[in-house]
Amino acid sequence: MASKWNWRKLGYGSGAAVAAISTVFALKSTDRDKAACDNDELKPSNKLQLTKSKVLTTPSPETTVHNFINASNRAHREENLNVAIQESRKLCKRLKNQLGLPGLTVGVSVNGKMMWQEGFGFANIENNVKMQPEQVMRIASISKSMTMAMMGQLMEQGKIDIDKPIQTYLPSYPEKVFDGEKVTITTRHLLSHLSGIRHYIKKEDELDEKSPNKCSKCKAQEEMEIVGEFFLKDNFSSVEDSMKLFQNDELYHKPGTKYFYTTHGWTVVSAVIEKLTETSFPKHAKKMFDMWGLENTYLDQHEPIIYNRASYYTRRNYGEIINAPYVDNSYKWAGGGFLSNVADLSQFANILLYSMQTPEGSPTFCAKGLPKTPYLKQSTMQTMWTGNPATARPPSDNLYGLGFVVGEPLRKCMFCKERDIMTVNHSGGAMGASSILLLAFPKNKLNTCDSEKSSETTEVKGVVVAMITNLSAVSLSKTAQEIANNFRILI
Repeated sequence: MASKWNWRKLGYGSGAAVAAISTVFALKSTDRDKAACDNDELKPSNKLQLTKSKVLTTPSPETTVHNFINASNRAHREENLNVAIQESRKLCKRLKNQLGLPGLTVGVSVNGKMMWQEGFGFANIENNVKMQPEQVMRIASISKSMTMAMMGQLMEQGKIDIDKPIQTYLPSYPEKVFDGEKVTITTRHLLSHLSGIRHYIKKEDELDEKSPNKCSKCKAQEEMEIVGEFFLKDNFSSVEDSMKLFQNDELYHKPGTKYFYTTHGWTVVSAVIEKLTETSFPKHAKKMFDMWGLENTYLDQHEPIIYNRASYYTRRNYGEIINAPYVDNSYKWAGGGFLSNVADLSQFANILLYSMQTPEGSPTFCAKGLPKTPYLKQSTMQTMWTGNPATARPPSDNLYGLGFVVGEPLRKCMFCKERDIMTVNHSGGAMGASSILLLAFPKNKLNTCDSEKSSETTEVKGVVVAMITNLSAVSLSKTAQEIANNFRILI
């Protein structure tokens, strides 16, 4: 078991000085005043207080050239940060206005340090509670990424071979047949959505759009059944009970042959984790939240008092915002049952980013307060963040790795410049909430622990963007990508 670190005190710092930028378009104070929303309801609940840049003068004789250059670069960096925040704030306001979001939170960290977090709109409309960045909400399928991090540790401990049949670890799980042929589901299939296990609808209940004999009433009834499990209100006392929902149902395809997104598949993953840890999955998840230092990440349970928990909303067919119906997500803890906020999501992402960028077998001591050992080995992270070709879905150039969507190009063109930034992400959609966690970082970036160069090498390199809104069925991915691009200059 990896030792428990206080991840909030890593002290990644800002790292090497950012190269001088040829042209910087800084907003004037009057422009910023005009950009501020006149409607109090749309004003961000808190504004980042930035220290004003010092006016640089000609260096005195006792000032070294090195110190002067560093001061100049710091001023450029602060100026770039101001512009990135202002432009990203505009994007968030535009998104909120365009889609009519009740509330929205955003958090951005650069090189392991939180640079900006802000809340927009309302956490609770009825009580006029403004949205704060620390608001806790459903993160939906980002839970899969956290569950994958738990599985990664078990892989390193040699407790599981993800290419063996799941019956190796779950003997009671039913053997499956597809097209009359006995097939094998592995843990890797589950982690990459290649298992063929269904999502919220049974294969036999799918709408047959090609059938001309189905009346509109029949189709409407079937559409209600499609989302039926999404609205589950029953409490499931164990992962074993949750698997009874789907374990005997027909597969959608032969395992390993094609991508089919399934939250139920991750319930099987949680059952495997239970067997390997000899601990109930909810208890193990809470232990891991504590290890990662996530103080505002929880199981999505209705009864406990969870401070800063926001209210959830959805829409009627004609667009009116209403309170989201009550649901119980105990049937899908691992695949979509966690709560968190943008600060905790950013911290979790940076833990993995540090693991990815720290070579194995490095010295046991690092400067600047970095932990002696990353949470996971670099080789484990590379396995997680390598897209599986079987998950390709043209025209998108994204692949699914293990618990993450990986931005890897499927094709190259004659005049395309090699991508120097890698991205991994996971979005989430739950009843009354939508989310995105995106990491953008330089390819082939490795940390070292050379004490003579620690100020330049012992840090995380990359941008992390976390966003959560308290409204169902909202895509945040494009805005998160635009925000990451705004802050990319600070890497």
